[in-house]
Amino acid sequence: TEQESGLLLPRAQVEFDPFTNHKLSLAIGRQAKLPAAFLLLADSGGDLPFILSDQVSLKHQMTLGNKSTIKAEVFGQYHSQVPVPSVKGQGFHGLNFEEAFLQFEGPLEAEGEGRNYGLELAWQQFLRKDLYFFANGTLFKSEFLNEENQWQDSRYDTRYILNATVGKEFNWKKKWPKTFGVNLRFHLNGGQRYTPVDLPSSIIFHTMVLDDANYLALQFPEYWKADLRIYLRTSKTKRSSSLSLDIQNLTNRKNVGWIYYDPDLRSVERKDQLGLIPILNWRLEL
Repeated sequence: TEQESGLLLPRAQVEFDPFTNHKLSLAIGRQAKLPAAFLLLADSGGDLPFILSDQVSLKHQMTLGNKSTIKAEVFGQYHSQVPVPSVKGQGFHGLNFEEAFLQFEGPLEAEGEGRNYGLELAWQQFLRKDLYFFANGTLFKSEFLNEENQWQDSRYDTRYILNATVGKEFNWKKKWPKTFGVNLRFHLNGGQRYTPVDLPSSIIFHTMVLDDANYLALQFPEYWKADLRIYLRTSKTKRSSSLSLDIQNLTNRKNVGWIYYDPDLRSVERKDQLGLIPILNWRLEL
């Protein structure tokens, strides 16, 4: 990969407290990262430069007592030098990269652009009376500049994201300190976007062919999942142990993983992500 000499990544942040228990901060800066390894391996035209990301955010934080905080943040990001095919007319853009399936011809060039912007709200309650919770929600847009020089929804433009965690601990000491705890985690988003399968072409070529004319035109259903964790911690003089049961996807929700062409059925099929998964774990520390 090309090592760019003199690559500047300026960053600046200012903070001030306009009122008691209130803090405002403004941050701007540039970040750089290497393109994904699969893109570097797939590129036959030479080295790809770093992908650049110029970012700005304005954040307000309010403290409620000494155990709870509320945060609000407005953010914007602009991405440049993103790998895209040098041969036009193909449904591919480096910001929508998916390792499981690469479909483009010719070398890549660092001419792609993208942008993200939105609003995030968060509320955190630190451990108080053995109870804690955290919740954050984001409304946003994620877009890339397509070949028609128009901004288009990216694969990851789910429009909204919601995360929440709530937990409770019970402590007692009968010979040795013990902690029993339980927490519930929840995640929700609007569903990623995807490119439909060109079924007639897939049948002819006996492999999955995407409909590049409708690149990322469709959207998966809403994604949501709940996870439950139950644990017991015991502390002794020379050792401690923990026993936990994690139940991922507690409600056995059938979230869509991806779609694919099945040459035996000669049809487009849907593959769901994993359902309910229990994980039992025991750990001993000496």
